[in-house]
Amino acid sequence: MQRRECWGCFILIMLLIFLAGCSQHETSWTSFEGSAIDKGFPVPKEANKTDHTSNNPKMDYVRYSLNGLKEMNGIPDAYLKEIQTWGWTEHESERMGNMRAFQKGTQMIHIAVYDNYFTLMIVKEDENPAVKGISKSK
Repeated sequence: MQRRECWGCFILIMLLIFLAGCSQHETSWTSFEGSAIDKGFPVPKEANKTDHTSNNPKMDYVRYSLNGLKEMNGIPDAYLKEIQTWGWTEHESERMGNMRAFQKGTQMIHIAVYDNYFTLMIVKEDENPAVKGISKSK
């Protein structure tokens, strides 16, 4: 009799572990913090900075994992609104595919959304003609 109860508990525990692993956490899009690349640019607190780095010396780069993101859907509206609330303006002429650019003063940050992660990039000022033009025009 005790053996049957033990198997029942084992099956119940395995079922709970399976269900917990299969449930996908939805991002709340209500809590943000400054990014690792620029403290003045928001990222969801639920995003996790990864160790993935770029070997390109012409840019600063950071990658964040965030379950539920889909490349085909782009940047979620709630995140776009938060970026704007933090004072960033989209630079439409820099948009290419899933990559968008936001500017605040002379700083420009490119964001690209992929399936379950996104990247933030800053092209170093001497390599970005758009930023050079802004700097010189002010």
